[in-house]
Amino acid sequence: MAITKFNEIAVKNNAINLALGFPDYVVHDVVTKALSNATLDSVINNQYTRGAGHPRLIKILSKIYSNLTNHWINPLTDIVITVGGYEAIFCGISSHVNTADEVIIIEPFFESSIRGSDWILDPKELRSKFSIKTKMIISNTPNNPIGKIYTYDELQMIAKLSIEFNTLVLVDEVYEWMIFDHNQHIRMSKARLLTPLQEAFAVGYEMEYERLNQNLSFRKQFARSLQDKRDLIVNMFSEVNTNAVIPEGGFFLIVDFSNIAKRVNLLQKKENQTTGNS
Repeated sequence: MAITKFNEIAVKNNAINLALGFPDYVVHDVVTKALSNATLDSVINNQYTRGAGHPRLIKILSKIYSNLTNHWINPLTDIVITVGGYEAIFCGISSHVNTADEVIIIEPFFESSIRGSDWILDPKELRSKFSIKTKMIISNTPNNPIGKIYTYDELQMIAKLSIEFNTLVLVDEVYEWMIFDHNQHIRMSKARLLTPLQEAFAVGYEMEYERLNQNLSFRKQFARSLQDKRDLIVNMFSEVNTNAVIPEGGFFLIVDFSNIAKRVNLLQKKENQTTGNS
């Protein structure tokens, strides 16, 4: 069910909507100040920038990810800046996948897990999905919505099968900096807006590059703040006899509310609404 449908149901029933969250923090002032400067102080930054990405931004991204992936990423040929993740995924799929091709999408499916790490890839099941028609496999780590981080062995398994069947791998790592509990995000390999905004992001990345693995890093501070919020809401659900799938990273939390559902007669409530009884 689409999240917009949950929004409609919540409004209709005057319910607290836990399906959609809103940030209670502002963007780091380094970025907001850089955006202001880029908008007000530069004529060049108010013109169209390079179509595949603002030069200053792709340069610092190349520097960061070449270091993180241990191989050279050419900023001019290996990086494309898109308007959000949806466009990036759309471009990746539409530029490579044809009508007769097959694409493997790994489902975040679970039955009785209580932690994101309890959800693992089944080697036999995964291999059975590959064929000579398989053009692409899409993986998401940390995973949305269960917060699972793929292990080195799981990524190796995907890589080996993709090499064997000559399959492209599209990796969505949008939550790569939101890692909890001393877990480690392992990159299989990665090349991942308005001109002033790209300039502002470039300034922010340049600052982060200098303190990437330090406690002063905004990304580390951000991950710690999210972990505190995760622990708070997990404890809140636990207090009302509701089990949460504890994510290793990411921005989402899945909750098993079956214990509560057993105590609510939804059928009777629906009949009362139909007849007008209270």
